[in-house]
Amino acid sequence: MVATLPLVQAFPADCSALGDIRRFIHARAREASLPAEESDDLELAVTEACRDMLAHERSSFMFVS
Repeated sequence: MVATLPLVQAFPADCSALGDIRRFIHARAREASLPAEESDDLELAVTEACRDMLAHERSSFMFVS
């Protein structure tokens, strides 16, 4: 078994970053060879989590891993 460290990306805590976050997740899903349907579900879940964070938290950055 090969252990890897998570890849973490910082994004501005702003709704304008959601597209970049979706592209980041899409690229990681492709690297992991996830099927398209699972990749789409993952992108949606992460986007919703980020929107929720933006609605309830005050921060300058969002960190996605």
